[in-house]
Amino acid sequence: FMFADLNIPCSSNRSELTERIVQAKKLGYNVVAVNRTVNGKLQPNEHTCKWKPVVLPDVQTQEKEPSLVFGRKNFRQLSRLTVVLDNANQVHSLNAASPVIRSYDLFAVQPTTEKLLQQACTELEVDIIVLAQDSRQSFPLRVPTIKMALERGIHFEIHYSCAFGNENSSRNLMSNALNLIRVTKGKNILFSSGAGFYTELRAPYDVSSLAHLFGLDFQSAQNSVSLSATAVIQHAYARTTHKGVIAAEAIASLPDHDKQWKVPDNPETPKVGEKRKRPQ
Repeated sequence: FMFADLNIPCSSNRSELTERIVQAKKLGYNVVAVNRTVNGKLQPNEHTCKWKPVVLPDVQTQEKEPSLVFGRKNFRQLSRLTVVLDNANQVHSLNAASPVIRSYDLFAVQPTTEKLLQQACTELEVDIIVLAQDSRQSFPLRVPTIKMALERGIHFEIHYSCAFGNENSSRNLMSNALNLIRVTKGKNILFSSGAGFYTELRAPYDVSSLAHLFGLDFQSAQNSVSLSATAVIQHAYARTTHKGVIAAEAIASLPDHDKQWKVPDNPETPKVGEKRKRPQ
């Protein structure tokens, strides 16, 4: 599997954005998504994706041991759109056929009311839902609503860069994350940086340790920067193509704990061309 940071905020300063993407690659990420956040109604002429992947210099990743390198060596840059939902009129225009939404690889929403959250969880074709991060959550998270989103393959995102702000921001992030993890039972949690500066980026294993500190078990914490991101990308592909997506991995590339499903070789099984012996 791969490591991914699916929230690198977009910037009009191309060199500054390149600096953050280069830093993410150095830290060992295989995929990054450059995120554009939009408030209000989408305008085709203004909000259609015009971003192009930046040309990166040849950099060395932080990983030294080959056994610690996961996924493909190719570095991918994706585009992402996040729409802040603050009124019900926006919901009707956020459909899968929207040319603005289809111009991006990933699509996320950030509902600001409980009713809009319910609509996002049950109606909207989205890949990621973003809730309050460094500010206090203004409405309750109800289990039935969140469960609907989980069943539809939607992931909930936590921005770990908020932990590096002031004391109040860190406290709110911890409280919101604990509440979200409690309601979701640790399922479909995605940790992203949301980093506005390259100094706020952290290596994948550091992020998984932080996720574990926030209440995820060890495996779920590691998945929050790897398999969850893979699931989001596959969900986005299925959303845009209206087809199912199957991920295949070579058996040799699976870690030992994932090989338990293999059927052990039976020495009594006849080889090709041999007859099966009848029991005496």
